[in-house]
Amino acid sequence: MTVESLLDCEGSFATVHEVFPAVDSDERWVLPINCVLVRNADTTVLIDTGVGPKPRTFILEPDARLLDGLARHGVAPDEVDLVVHTHPLANVERIGGETELVPGVRSLPTLGHTPGHMSARAGAVVSDHDTDRAAATRRRFLGELADEGVDVIVSHFYGTGRLERSGKGFRWAVE
Repeated sequence: MTVESLLDCEGSFATVHEVFPAVDSDERWVLPINCVLVRNADTTVLIDTGVGPKPRTFILEPDARLLDGLARHGVAPDEVDLVVHTHPLANVERIGGETELVPGVRSLPTLGHTPGHMSARAGAVVSDHDTDRAAATRRRFLGELADEGVDVIVSHFYGTGRLERSGKGFRWAVE
């Protein structure tokens, strides 16, 4: 199985203060929007679809590069067998526990960031609508990933890295 991070774009939809009210800054909060390409012998899976083509209503400025990223890895859009949306608009809270989507790729609810937020694990792949719930979900899930010592791709971090416990929190260690 191969797992590749595809940077779709970098952009902003809010100021730093709007996202982190305790920080007094009117600077734009710029973050990467990543997608993940997972391939095994039989299946090509795309986790998330980026921001989409212009015109759009979310993260307006940058050009989307998902199709270029797929092409760099020799994948045409019609060769993708399964698309997993980690930020669905519908609430998928009724889905309990991990679900195997294809051999080696599992989805699991990680609610709180968005109403139906989920994460996908493919060997090792990994995010606020409900602040308290999102924080509890992250502490649990990030702790599991840190304890397992697995490689991780996060939707809004750069590259592939590992999570390490650091004091009461975690540290992002880029390879």
